[in-house]
Amino acid sequence: IHEDLPNRYATSFHWALTQFTPASMEVHPITTRERIFTVAVDLCGLLAFSTFVSTITTRMTQLRSFNKTKKTQIRALRNYIYQHCISLELSFRIMHFVRSNKALLKPRTSTSGIELLRDLP
Repeated sequence: IHEDLPNRYATSFHWALTQFTPASMEVHPITTRERIFTVAVDLCGLLAFSTFVSTITTRMTQLRSFNKTKKTQIRALRNYIYQHCISLELSFRIMHFVRSNKALLKPRTSTSGIELLRDLP
């Protein structure tokens, strides 16, 4: 029976992998204990996959929101330039500055907003 042990582990691992992927396997649950274990593994796989998809969806939504805010700001700047008849040369310089100096336009963090700095001697 000890000679069969590596094969059992390999079969078990193979079966577990097929529960998370669309692959197939000839091993099927027969007893009630095996069926309960199969359902538990399937539910864990469903939970793991759902969590992964949810995380990706949340990140993509955040990225879209961030890009939408940036695009709205650029569109507002272009409208301002157009409505105030700013020369073409100056408008190009403004747009170039905005695109290349994004870090300068971000507000700096003030020391009053960081409580740990207040504790320093």
